[in-house]
Amino acid sequence: MSLQEDRNTGQWDYNEICMGMGLTCAFPGLINNYHQYIISFAEDEAGELYFMSTGVPSATSPSGVVYKLVDPSR
Repeated sequence: MSLQEDRNTGQWDYNEICMGMGLTCAFPGLINNYHQYIISFAEDEAGELYFMSTGVPSATSPSGVVYKLVDPSR
């Protein structure tokens, strides 16, 4: 999930983020082939945020991916 502040009202808007192959993510045109189990977060020296995820719920998974969180307003 994600939260984004509405600057006009000061309220936080809640949004679902789909990661995986479940019916929740079956929206037309949505790329939903992400690894669904987030196992770690990180921040680099420049303040960029990353997370690691795998296809199985284990840090000993033989494969996985690292995603970089990007603010589209920048």
